[in-house]
Amino acid sequence: MSSHHDWILEVIKEHDKKKPFAPENGKELAFNVGDEVIYLGCDGDEAADMERTFLVTGLYLPNPMTALYASGYRYMLKWSSHWMPVKESSIQLKRLAT
Repeated sequence: MSSHHDWILEVIKEHDKKKPFAPENGKELAFNVGDEVIYLGCDGDEAADMERTFLVTGLYLPNPMTALYASGYRYMLKWSSHWMPVKESSIQLKRLAT
């Protein structure tokens, strides 16, 4: 790929083939605004170096769809990087956590 723009187009093309993320795959979103969640980090392990519990403050729903959205980053959290969305697989409901 020769540019970031080409990469974005490729990611969106792959996403459109598979549609793996809610709501594009027909499933409901797992979390709602106001839910308390535990951030697990990118590798699925609890992030030991930061406070664990955060509030879902919003959903990242750009129009038109961008590569970040197509890659599954959907939830906005009340944390130090509040502008950066996280994937559904990186968080879990606090009440379900042990």
